[in-house]
Amino acid sequence: MVLPSALKGAFDVTGLLRPHRDEYLNLWTPSGFDAVLAEFAASQPGGVVAPRTRKRLSMSATPVTIDKQSRFVIPPELKARAGLGERIVLAGAIETIEIWSAEAFEAEEATFDDADLFFDGFEGL
Repeated sequence: MVLPSALKGAFDVTGLLRPHRDEYLNLWTPSGFDAVLAEFAASQPGGVVAPRTRKRLSMSATPVTIDKQSRFVIPPELKARAGLGERIVLAGAIETIEIWSAEAFEAEEATFDDADLFFDGFEGL
């Protein structure tokens, strides 16, 4: 897979792929994933994460190497888990890049949420 130029600026030579349930994959920068882990720890009583939970969080993110042409390989087991085929969609999602099968993204996009409702009536600044 190749990152589009608009999305590759945050990535140096590594990224972390983590499935979001069985819907899509998240591609995180290492510092972004570390920030999520810190936020998760802060949300726990006393700021302490149970050892098993800490281990599961770390194990759930697969490191990938991003080359100078912004290419990386999605491991086959992650492709299968997210249902990725020939057609995929990359969606910038604030702290991460979401990697969707085109069919799943189209279905997700068809649902409306509060942000969509806001922009339906938004007349500009």
